[in-house]
Amino acid sequence: MALPLLLAGPIVRRVEPTLASVWVALSEPATVTLSLWEGSQIAAGSDNVFISSEPPGIQTLRIGRRLHLAVAIIKIEKTSPRVLQAGRTYSYDLAIRTATETQTLKTLGLLRTGEVLGKRVEALGFEEDVLPSFALPPSEITDLRVVFGSCRRPLNDHLDAMVFIDDLLHENLDYSYKDPLKRPHQLFLGGDQIYADDVSPVHLHMLIEQGKELIGKAADGEAMEQLMVDNVRRQQIPEPAGFKNYDPSIGRDTTSATAADFLLPADHPYFPAGRRKLLTVVESQMTTTAGAGHLFALGEFAAMYLSVWSNSCWPPLVQPDPAKPAVLDLPDDAALLDPIWPDRIPTFIDAPFDVEETREPDDERSPFQMYKTAKPSLQRHREQLTLFESGLAKVRRVLANIPTYMMFDDHDVTDDWNLNPTWSDRVFTTSLGVTMARNALASYALFQDWGNDPLKYEKGDYKRLLEKIEKLFPAAATQGPNLEVANDIDVLLGLNLRGAPQLDGSVAAVNPPIKWHYSVPGPKHLAVALDNRTRRSFLSRNGPPGNVAGSLDPTERTVQTEQIPAGPFTDGKEVLLVIAPLQVLGPPILDELVAPASYRAYDIKDFGDKLHPGLRFGSRAMVGTDPDAIEAWAFDPKTLEALLQRLEPYRQVVLLSGDVHYSASNVMSYFKKAIAEPARIVQFTSSGLKNVMPSDITTVDRSLSIAHKIVRANIGAERLGWLTKPSNPVLLPDGKSERDIPRALRAKLRHAPIMVPTYGWPEGTTVNPAAPPDWSWRVEPIFDVRPDAERPRAMQPLEIDTATIQAQLEEKDAPQALDAYQALAARHQYALRTLRNSRQILFRSNFGVVRFERRGVVLHAIHEMYTAARAPEDIGTEPLKPELFVLHEAALQAPDATRPEK
Repeated sequence: MALPLLLAGPIVRRVEPTLASVWVALSEPATVTLSLWEGSQIAAGSDNVFISSEPPGIQTLRIGRRLHLAVAIIKIEKTSPRVLQAGRTYSYDLAIRTATETQTLKTLGLLRTGEVLGKRVEALGFEEDVLPSFALPPSEITDLRVVFGSCRRPLNDHLDAMVFIDDLLHENLDYSYKDPLKRPHQLFLGGDQIYADDVSPVHLHMLIEQGKELIGKAADGEAMEQLMVDNVRRQQIPEPAGFKNYDPSIGRDTTSATAADFLLPADHPYFPAGRRKLLTVVESQMTTTAGAGHLFALGEFAAMYLSVWSNSCWPPLVQPDPAKPAVLDLPDDAALLDPIWPDRIPTFIDAPFDVEETREPDDERSPFQMYKTAKPSLQRHREQLTLFESGLAKVRRVLANIPTYMMFDDHDVTDDWNLNPTWSDRVFTTSLGVTMARNALASYALFQDWGNDPLKYEKGDYKRLLEKIEKLFPAAATQGPNLEVANDIDVLLGLNLRGAPQLDGSVAAVNPPIKWHYSVPGPKHLAVALDNRTRRSFLSRNGPPGNVAGSLDPTERTVQTEQIPAGPFTDGKEVLLVIAPLQVLGPPILDELVAPASYRAYDIKDFGDKLHPGLRFGSRAMVGTDPDAIEAWAFDPKTLEALLQRLEPYRQVVLLSGDVHYSASNVMSYFKKAIAEPARIVQFTSSGLKNVMPSDITTVDRSLSIAHKIVRANIGAERLGWLTKPSNPVLLPDGKSERDIPRALRAKLRHAPIMVPTYGWPEGTTVNPAAPPDWSWRVEPIFDVRPDAERPRAMQPLEIDTATIQAQLEEKDAPQALDAYQALAARHQYALRTLRNSRQILFRSNFGVVRFERRGVVLHAIHEMYTAARAPEDIGTEPLKPELFVLHEAALQAPDATRPEK
């Protein structure tokens, strides 16, 4: 397989006044030198360098035979006259010196729009021969522009919103790359940069081949990388050399088996694309409901990252049918059957589409017939992947021009990763489960986290992690991994750790050597990225997670105090940005009314769904723990309240989240007993970049009038909290006693801390003025209040003459009344056809932009949600461009807000 020198990148990563860094992936070892210029720079005028990294540059890190990574860094002394400054644009170039040549972005062909090695290139500097560039966060908060998004699944039917970010930079004058105060200053990718557990078989077949090429091949052409298994039965596969008493029914030597006896090449015959469901949920004990296309090998994870950030490694376009559009030259159906079918197949590898056993080819249930039936589906996958690949040149340019920061969520590893202690005990006691997690987190470190804080990786456990990964597949080896090195990596990642059970039945968070949270300071804001996956506490072994372990005792050191510095600001900063992959403050109607019962609905569904005779998926014997139902912060009130208590001193907080596959905004007024004015904590959610909530839920939104009424009712949520139990926190009206209080509320009053809502009490109940709550809060949804005429045409309703229709409706028996009803029905039907009529929640692939405005002395946070769509009556083939579909605004001060207890 021919691989270009530059597999992916350049990606601008952490940028500060004293630091600039750029990530690249190469197919050859090299030294990489980063150079900066002030202002827009033509590549030819490279003599007036502003500053360069020290010669001879950064040596790449060898991951495999054809995979070499580097984060090129410029470090500047704080006293230097050449520190990077806000309000200026800095252009950059890379000198990549291999054993035979030195390449730059220009010589690689990346500064001109066109084709390089048969793949589309968009000029990285937006203009011919101009270098890519970036700008630091500005000195005024009102000039700051932050882009964020999450959940980018290649196989999803929606358009890729990462492509739209390029259009924003290139064509929207309000965010032009030419202006250092208008262009986006930071891009936060808040989780699910890849979908490791849900890969199309067509895509995965390609990744297997590329993974072999990246890591290396053994002498027989099979993958050098091997995966350890425990229970796979290898029937009709020749007896492995060196086995004395090989038992094919269990795949082991019964007398002297060693670790190497359970290693299988990460290759098609053993881990075929689209047929990994049983390997995922039985061999690995994971609980994802996808799994047939789960990534396992490090080479597969690496190939996946390359394929979502760059088009360099994708196959060329072909047009087998002149009457149809060209598609990528992806594997055909015969290749997906793989050459060993049906003569040799491990029993625990599920047959195509989960066929239980091999049947005769003419049997309609046979794999051959099922593949024949599935052929249109596989062809649709090729078309979807072709469309996805067509936008990657623009995605590459986005990442080359905005300082980018990343944080994982679940799909970067697997759907219900670290869901609860039972899950961890199951998955991390299987060889394949541990191998998958190791490869997922090692690749996350290499492709995502390294660039978040590259100086951190120059010392201590982080440096050791890179060194260990480099030794995982040594250059001289013909097979791997080195199991001793793999075990060392497991310890660094904490895969051997289990949370300690507590007296109340809860389970404490673990404390691995490698920590994934980080912070990025700006002149007027601080961005803090939370790790809400590896540092969880749990209410019980099967209970909901406390997504970042915390305590209401402010003197106790916890994971939250480790990840979030103590407030308030003392250096002139105004806003705390918190990158929280899981939404902290969901729409109140969902968090308060729907979520508490939702997991039971998932349990009922799981009971009826079968994966395979005798096996069930979903909860997988963990009742009430479906990840889509219990991961909300609201399910562990103490941990949520601890987080809010930690955020409160900052006074002006904006949470940026994803995960939920819709976009919305909510605002909290958080009151402390001794402070008159509340802190304001704003939740902005933009999800997903290329994934949208399942169609059954959006159908409810589109079709049921009750859903619209609930959303428009502006239902909020309120809570009162007492750290210690007062003798009488509430006063009941005359004639009412404790028996009149609903049982759930009575239970909440019995144990400290007391946390109760303001609704559900007997009418006339009040808070005891002699025992006011220590804290209270109110969450309210935010709506787009723009007039219809100011919103994109594609989501504007049909115009009607309201006065005329009102007059017609008053003529109840006249023909005009029927005309009025028809006009209203047509307007409603038009809105339903688009699913773009939301003013609160947006169900479309999108990205968010956060900026700030002052209204007098009050700072307001602005959430702009960009997507693209045509009006139903429009017909055209011109590429869609992003528009501001939803605009939300929240004041970061509320001096007149009323306390919930009043």
